[in-house]
Amino acid sequence: MEIKATDVKKLREKTGAGMLDSKNALVKTNGDFDAAERLLKEQGLAAAVKKSERVTNSGMIFSKILPDKGILVELTCETDFVARNSLFHDLGKAVLTRVAEKNITSATDELHTMVKETVGKIKENMQLRRIVTMPVGPGETIVEYIHDGRIGVMIRFSFSDPKVKDDPRVKPILSTARFMRLPLPPCFSPRTR
Repeated sequence: MEIKATDVKKLREKTGAGMLDSKNALVKTNGDFDAAERLLKEQGLAAAVKKSERVTNSGMIFSKILPDKGILVELTCETDFVARNSLFHDLGKAVLTRVAEKNITSATDELHTMVKETVGKIKENMQLRRIVTMPVGPGETIVEYIHDGRIGVMIRFSFSDPKVKDDPRVKPILSTARFMRLPLPPCFSPRTR
C-alpha cells in the first residue's frame, strides 16, 4: 500500500512523532490512521519506560494562583534544552490545569501518563517531582515568585480585616515580601536523593 505524504504529515502533527516514525507506523498498520496513532502512543510509552532511569537535573517550576488556592508543580527533565521546549511548557500548564480542576495534591497515575506521553514525543526522560497546593481562606491572599524557572516561592498572608488585602497600598508590600523569602531555607523538609 502506498502511504501519502499528507497522511504522514497529518499523523505527525497529531502525535508529535517524527516523520520516519509516522511513516513506519502507517506502513505497519496498512494505512489505518487510528491504528497508527495507537501504535505510536504505545511506542512512546515503551520509550518512556526505557528512559525512566536517566537522571533529570533540569526542569521548571510552574505556578497558578486561584481564588481558593495556590499551586506549584515541579517538572524535571534531562537537559535545559527540553526545559525551554514548548511541548515541555504545554505539559507543565496541562498538569497545573488538571491539578486545579481535580484538587490533586500528589502525583497520580493520570498525571504520570501525561508525562510519559510527552516523553514519547520529546524522547527525553521527564519526572513530575513535586506538587504543592496551598489553600486560601477568607481574609487571606497568596503571592508567588518563580526565580529563573527553578526556584518557586509561595507565601500566604492572613489579614484580620479582609478589606486590607485589596488595599492598593498593601499590594507592593506583598510583592516585595515574596522576594525576601527566596534566600531563606525552605519551610518543608528538603527532598533527599
